[in-house]
Amino acid sequence: MQVGTPLEIYRRPQNTFVAGFIGSPPMNLVPCRIELAPERARLVVGQMWVDVTPLLAGIAKAFPGGGAAVLGIRPEHVQVGPAEEGALNGDLYAVSPLGDHVVITVQMGDHLVYAVQYTDEPPALPPKVGLRLQLRRVHLYRDSGELAFSGLDSEQKETVAG
Repeated sequence: MQVGTPLEIYRRPQNTFVAGFIGSPPMNLVPCRIELAPERARLVVGQMWVDVTPLLAGIAKAFPGGGAAVLGIRPEHVQVGPAEEGALNGDLYAVSPLGDHVVITVQMGDHLVYAVQYTDEPPALPPKVGLRLQLRRVHLYRDSGELAFSGLDSEQKETVAG
């Protein structure tokens, strides 16, 4: 259970149940592995990875030595563009115009990942796309489902990774 204002709960869900229940589309929840080095941090999903070094201090404190986690990020904090190395890449699955916004669905391994763009024009995207994450909006959950790290707690500005 989580108590707070609707905006507090939406921005900082304390567990994966709340994260997946609040919002439409819900928060993306993707199993990942955290790799830490003295001056580098990466989130690894399958054979892909994204550099999250600007969040190194907070991630290292929450996950000393790295390890398994669940990446959580809201669809409006995911940008979609061409596939590239150092990004979480996937196959374009669907583009759904919904009036003032478009929901883009990407198949990434066994997971569907959602991105929202606030436009009434569906974007022209290639079949293979890359996902870029607003680092300040990244949440990392333990395998138990409990929130361990939120980019909102970092000093990081609105930087995009991937």
